[in-house]
Amino acid sequence: MKRTHEAAVAHEEGGDSMLADMPVRVVGREDFMRPTAQLCSVVGCGRLTSHSKPFCVVHLREIPYVRAITSELSRREAELAAARRPRGPMPDPSCLTACDLVDRLVFHGTQTIERLAIEAQMSVRVVQRYIRALENAGLAMEVTLRSRRGGVRRVVKATQSAQALRGELAEDDPV
Repeated sequence: MKRTHEAAVAHEEGGDSMLADMPVRVVGREDFMRPTAQLCSVVGCGRLTSHSKPFCVVHLREIPYVRAITSELSRREAELAAARRPRGPMPDPSCLTACDLVDRLVFHGTQTIERLAIEAQMSVRVVQRYIRALENAGLAMEVTLRSRRGGVRRVVKATQSAQALRGELAEDDPV
């Protein structure tokens, strides 16, 4: 058990007798380890990094994980830009956004197009275009439901082939 300066002062003033036999050690700032710093790995950058990281704050985009995420985000943005064009080609049913919509249908069940648009943070028109492409590929199916009061609701559900495909992919995941 280490004794601090405060404990030694308390003992000298007639405090705790158990601490009388222990040596006094004054704890100072130099006793705490400071994280080691190293230079940024980018050639020509002389900035120090914190906690021995390979890159400084300015060069975070050089980290392989950040590069992968950035490229995926730009691919998704290009897909959405193409899907937003009203007279453009139909979206690819194997693209990232379409796969996300199929995943939502497989794991969360039948949903309306409006609900899919809210969850995917896209416009209803864009989701409709993706659903049409998925229907053409046989991965989704739009169904019209009628209520007893005469109301009509259109919902989208995943087909059995989409469920089988997503089931196989889930089994392959090492998570």
